[in-house]
Amino acid sequence: MDGGIRIGMLPIHGSGVDATITLRDEGSRLHTVNFAATYAEQSSFGATYYNVSRKDRTKTVRRDGKVFKQTEVDTFNYGYIGLRYNYIPSGFWGDNVHLFGLLYGRNFRKTWGFEFGYFHDFSGRTPVSELGFNPKYAPLSGISMRVWFGQLIKI
Repeated sequence: MDGGIRIGMLPIHGSGVDATITLRDEGSRLHTVNFAATYAEQSSFGATYYNVSRKDRTKTVRRDGKVFKQTEVDTFNYGYIGLRYNYIPSGFWGDNVHLFGLLYGRNFRKTWGFEFGYFHDFSGRTPVSELGFNPKYAPLSGISMRVWFGQLIKI
């Protein structure tokens, strides 16, 4: 089990705690569950299941006129698919919000990666007429995108 603390832009905005539990490690496949709580204007509690596909990073090396594939031992490529549930006790309009969605992420090189997801609000009680859209009550949904920069290493 891994635990972590996140510190937001301001110390109290977007800060939180999270814990990740490894369910199954099959070498090239990893199954984990992450539980998180965030303190912000719209504080939230969430759970995410990740199915991670890992692949050793290799590079082509030339020695004495021959070409070899060399595996780097401290870094790896990975991609993942996840299912996320998020509960916001006091949403933008003051109601409870239940979000559920699918996400996909990968890393590139050693230094950056991305995550893209679609999350659906199953509450469906928000009148979208306040936003100038269709005057019917309809569930709102959201698209999430995250890009990160940093060194990825095996520990």
